[in-house]
Amino acid sequence: MSGIISYIILLCCPFLFCGSVDPAVLSSSDTPEEVLQKFISEVSGSAVKFSYGYSMKDGSALISGEGSVDMQGDAYLVTADGLEVYCDGKTMWTIDRQAEEVVIESCGSGQQSYFANPALLIRSFDERFAVSEAVAVEDGLKYRLIPVSEGTGISCLEAVISCDGEKLLSARMEMENGTVMDFTVPSFSFFPVSGSERFVFDTSSLGNSYVVTDLR
Repeated sequence: MSGIISYIILLCCPFLFCGSVDPAVLSSSDTPEEVLQKFISEVSGSAVKFSYGYSMKDGSALISGEGSVDMQGDAYLVTADGLEVYCDGKTMWTIDRQAEEVVIESCGSGQQSYFANPALLIRSFDERFAVSEAVAVEDGLKYRLIPVSEGTGISCLEAVISCDGEKLLSARMEMENGTVMDFTVPSFSFFPVSGSERFVFDTSSLGNSYVVTDLR
Protein backbone atom coordinates (compact mmCIF):
# COMPACT_ATOMS: atom_id res chain seq x y z
CA MET A 1 0.00 0.00 0.00
CA SER A 2 2.81 2.46 0.76
CA GLY A 3 4.10 1.92 -2.78
CA ILE A 4 0.70 2.75 -4.25
CA ILE A 5 0.50 5.91 -2.17
CA SER A 6 3.92 7.01 -3.38
CA TYR A 7 2.96 6.43 -7.01
CA ILE A 8 -0.12 8.59 -6.49
CA ILE A 9 1.97 11.46 -5.14
CA LEU A 10 4.09 11.30 -8.27
CA LEU A 11 1.11 12.11 -10.44
CA CYS A 12 1.48 15.84 -9.89
CA CYS A 13 5.25 15.86 -10.18
CA PRO A 14 6.35 15.04 -13.75
CA PHE A 15 6.07 18.64 -14.83
CA LEU A 16 8.89 20.26 -12.88
CA PHE A 17 10.95 20.49 -16.04
CA CYS A 18 10.74 21.56 -19.67
CA GLY A 19 10.77 18.85 -22.32
CA SER A 20 11.06 18.89 -26.08
CA VAL A 21 7.66 18.38 -27.69
CA ASP A 22 5.97 19.21 -30.97
CA PRO A 23 3.98 22.50 -30.88
CA ALA A 24 1.82 21.27 -33.76
CA VAL A 25 -0.14 18.93 -31.50
CA LEU A 26 -2.15 21.82 -30.03
CA SER A 27 -5.00 23.56 -31.81
CA SER A 28 -4.98 26.43 -29.31
CA SER A 29 -2.47 29.28 -29.18
CA ASP A 30 -0.55 27.68 -26.31
CA THR A 31 2.34 25.40 -27.21
CA PRO A 32 2.95 22.20 -25.20
CA GLU A 33 5.94 23.93 -23.58
CA GLU A 34 3.74 26.82 -22.47
CA VAL A 35 1.13 24.46 -21.02
CA LEU A 36 3.88 22.67 -19.09
CA GLN A 37 5.39 25.93 -17.90
CA LYS A 38 2.05 27.08 -16.55
CA PHE A 39 1.56 23.80 -14.71
CA ILE A 40 5.14 23.94 -13.43
CA SER A 41 4.59 27.43 -12.05
CA GLU A 42 1.35 26.45 -10.33
CA VAL A 43 2.76 23.27 -8.78
CA SER A 44 5.91 24.98 -7.50
CA GLY A 45 4.11 27.97 -6.04
CA SER A 46 0.84 26.52 -4.74
CA ALA A 47 -0.73 23.91 -2.55
CA VAL A 48 -2.17 21.07 -4.64
CA LYS A 49 -5.25 19.05 -3.72
CA PHE A 50 -6.78 16.27 -5.77
CA SER A 51 -8.88 13.13 -5.52
CA TYR A 52 -8.05 9.99 -7.46
CA GLY A 53 -9.02 6.47 -8.34
CA TYR A 54 -6.58 3.76 -9.33
CA SER A 55 -6.56 0.26 -10.75
CA MET A 56 -3.63 -2.12 -10.96
CA LYS A 57 -3.21 -5.68 -12.19
CA ASP A 58 -1.29 -7.94 -9.85
CA GLY A 59 -1.06 -11.25 -11.67
CA SER A 60 -4.64 -12.31 -12.33
CA ALA A 61 -6.06 -10.05 -9.60
CA LEU A 62 -7.32 -6.52 -10.23
CA ILE A 63 -6.63 -4.12 -7.37
CA SER A 64 -8.50 -0.84 -7.24
CA GLY A 65 -9.08 1.97 -4.78
CA GLU A 66 -9.48 5.69 -4.29
CA GLY A 67 -8.34 8.49 -2.05
CA SER A 68 -7.17 12.09 -1.86
CA VAL A 69 -3.94 14.07 -1.76
CA ASP A 70 -2.99 17.43 -0.22
CA MET A 71 0.58 18.47 -0.98
CA GLN A 72 2.68 21.59 -0.68
CA GLY A 73 6.37 21.66 -1.49
CA ASP A 74 8.00 18.61 0.08
CA ALA A 75 5.06 17.98 2.43
CA TYR A 76 1.94 15.94 1.77
CA LEU A 77 -1.08 14.25 3.30
CA VAL A 78 -2.48 11.19 1.52
CA THR A 79 -5.56 9.16 2.37
CA ALA A 80 -5.93 5.83 0.60
CA ASP A 81 -8.09 2.82 1.36
CA GLY A 82 -8.14 3.25 5.12
CA LEU A 83 -4.58 4.53 5.49
CA GLU A 84 -3.42 8.07 6.23
CA VAL A 85 0.11 9.20 5.43
CA TYR A 86 1.44 12.50 6.76
CA CYS A 87 4.84 13.85 5.71
CA ASP A 88 6.38 17.21 6.60
CA GLY A 89 9.40 16.66 4.34
CA LYS A 90 11.53 15.16 7.12
CA THR A 91 9.31 12.68 8.97
CA MET A 92 6.57 10.40 7.67
CA TRP A 93 3.69 9.00 9.75
CA THR A 94 1.58 6.12 8.38
CA ILE A 95 -1.65 5.61 10.34
CA ASP A 96 -3.92 2.57 10.09
CA ARG A 97 -6.91 3.42 12.27
CA GLN A 98 -8.62 0.08 11.79
CA ALA A 99 -5.57 -1.83 12.99
CA GLU A 100 -4.76 0.95 15.48
CA GLU A 101 -1.16 1.12 14.34
CA VAL A 102 1.21 3.99 13.51
CA VAL A 103 4.63 3.73 11.86
CA ILE A 104 7.02 6.70 12.03
CA GLU A 105 9.94 6.87 9.59
CA SER A 106 12.55 9.38 8.52
CA CYS A 107 12.50 10.58 4.93
CA GLY A 108 15.96 9.52 3.85
CA SER A 109 17.71 9.31 0.53
CA GLY A 110 18.51 6.63 -2.00
CA GLN A 111 16.46 4.48 -4.38
CA GLN A 112 14.19 2.88 -1.77
CA SER A 113 13.35 6.26 -0.28
CA TYR A 114 11.89 7.49 -3.57
CA PHE A 115 8.95 5.23 -2.84
CA ALA A 116 8.82 6.00 0.87
CA ASN A 117 9.19 9.75 0.37
CA PRO A 118 8.24 10.81 -3.18
CA ALA A 119 9.24 14.41 -2.44
CA LEU A 120 12.81 13.26 -3.08
CA LEU A 121 11.80 12.30 -6.59
CA ILE A 122 10.01 15.61 -7.09
CA ARG A 123 13.22 17.51 -6.43
CA SER A 124 15.19 15.48 -9.00
CA PHE A 125 12.46 14.73 -11.54
CA ASP A 126 14.05 16.93 -14.21
CA GLU A 127 17.20 14.80 -13.94
CA ARG A 128 15.35 11.49 -14.14
CA PHE A 129 12.65 11.91 -16.80
CA ALA A 130 12.29 13.48 -20.23
CA VAL A 131 9.29 14.04 -22.48
CA SER A 132 9.46 11.68 -25.44
CA GLU A 133 6.11 12.62 -26.97
CA ALA A 134 3.16 14.97 -26.56
CA VAL A 135 -0.11 14.38 -28.40
CA ALA A 136 -3.49 16.07 -28.34
CA VAL A 137 -6.31 13.95 -26.92
CA GLU A 138 -10.00 14.68 -26.51
CA ASP A 139 -9.72 16.38 -23.13
CA GLY A 140 -6.18 17.74 -23.10
CA LEU A 141 -2.54 16.91 -23.80
CA LYS A 142 -1.02 13.50 -23.16
CA TYR A 143 2.68 13.51 -22.30
CA ARG A 144 4.76 10.36 -22.51
CA LEU A 145 7.81 10.42 -20.24
CA ILE A 146 10.73 8.03 -20.07
CA PRO A 147 13.48 7.79 -17.45
CA VAL A 148 16.90 9.11 -18.36
CA SER A 149 18.61 7.58 -15.30
CA GLU A 150 18.18 4.59 -13.04
CA GLY A 151 16.54 4.45 -9.64
CA THR A 152 12.90 5.42 -10.21
CA GLY A 153 11.50 1.92 -10.76
CA ILE A 154 9.30 3.40 -13.52
CA SER A 155 9.83 2.38 -17.15
CA CYS A 156 7.26 4.75 -18.64
CA LEU A 157 4.82 7.38 -17.41
CA GLU A 158 1.92 8.87 -19.33
CA ALA A 159 0.01 11.85 -17.97
CA VAL A 160 -2.86 13.89 -19.40
CA ILE A 161 -3.22 17.53 -18.35
CA SER A 162 -5.82 20.03 -19.49
CA CYS A 163 -4.87 22.38 -22.31
CA ASP A 164 -5.07 25.36 -19.94
CA GLY A 165 -2.43 23.78 -17.68
CA GLU A 166 -4.77 23.89 -14.69
CA LYS A 167 -5.57 20.21 -14.09
CA LEU A 168 -4.08 16.75 -14.12
CA LEU A 169 -6.77 14.53 -15.63
CA SER A 170 -5.37 10.99 -15.72
CA ALA A 171 -2.16 9.00 -15.76
CA ARG A 172 -0.67 5.58 -16.42
CA MET A 173 2.49 4.21 -14.85
CA GLU A 174 4.39 1.24 -16.23
CA MET A 175 6.82 -0.12 -13.67
CA GLU A 176 10.09 -1.94 -14.36
CA ASN A 177 8.64 -5.06 -12.70
CA GLY A 178 5.83 -5.16 -15.27
CA THR A 179 3.12 -3.67 -13.06
CA VAL A 180 0.81 -1.21 -14.81
CA MET A 181 -1.25 1.30 -12.82
CA ASP A 182 -4.01 3.45 -14.27
CA PHE A 183 -5.22 6.59 -12.49
CA THR A 184 -8.24 8.82 -12.87
CA VAL A 185 -8.25 12.27 -11.28
CA PRO A 186 -11.86 13.52 -10.94
CA SER A 187 -10.85 16.68 -9.09
CA PHE A 188 -7.61 18.68 -9.13
CA SER A 189 -7.14 22.19 -7.74
CA PHE A 190 -4.46 24.70 -6.79
CA PHE A 191 -4.68 26.75 -3.59
CA PRO A 192 -2.55 29.48 -1.99
CA VAL A 193 0.33 28.22 0.14
CA SER A 194 -0.58 28.12 3.83
CA GLY A 195 0.87 26.81 7.09
CA SER A 196 2.43 23.35 7.13
CA GLU A 197 0.95 22.20 10.45
CA ARG A 198 -1.53 19.94 8.68
CA PHE A 199 1.31 17.74 7.43
CA VAL A 200 2.52 16.86 10.94
CA PHE A 201 0.76 14.10 12.87
CA ASP A 202 0.49 14.29 16.66
CA THR A 203 0.65 10.76 18.05
CA SER A 204 -0.41 12.02 21.46
CA SER A 205 -3.89 12.52 20.02
CA LEU A 206 -4.30 8.75 19.74
CA GLY A 207 -5.77 6.46 22.33
CA ASN A 208 -3.71 4.12 24.48
CA SER A 209 -4.77 1.15 22.37
CA TYR A 210 -2.62 2.28 19.42
CA VAL A 211 0.73 0.65 18.76
CA VAL A 212 3.29 3.24 17.66
CA THR A 213 6.46 1.99 15.98
CA ASP A 214 9.19 4.60 15.62
CA LEU A 215 11.78 3.56 13.00
CA ARG A 216 13.74 6.80 12.97
